[in-house]
Amino acid sequence: MEKSDLFSVLLNNKKILLVDDDEIYIDVFHDMLEKYSVLVDVAYTGEEALAKIDAQNYDLVITDIEMPNLDGIALSKQILASNSEQNIIVSSSFSDEEYLMELVNMGIKGFLRKPIRFDDLKELLKKIY
Repeated sequence: MEKSDLFSVLLNNKKILLVDDDEIYIDVFHDMLEKYSVLVDVAYTGEEALAKIDAQNYDLVITDIEMPNLDGIALSKQILASNSEQNIIVSSSFSDEEYLMELVNMGIKGFLRKPIRFDDLKELLKKIY
């Protein structure tokens, strides 16, 4: 099975919320995921993400760490406080071990270093699904 076929199977009809304050990054990542029959919604702030999560369910939330007001760690804590089963992947340009340990202890499903590589995302999704 080709990489793209496996990726399509892992993501087929999944509903994903992308959370990042970088509009260009969101646009590129959104377009990539939609090629694989993924239903993608976006939020540009942590607050916007919480409102969307309150309104509907997502199979996966992918959030940046560094965002103004409500960062990815605080967002993840709030999401997991109301739904401990929510699949969350955190992405960041930084690989700060302090963040990583806190995220692992919270129950985050994975961490992706930006720019996100297709193979890294695929490996995480195989572990989740």
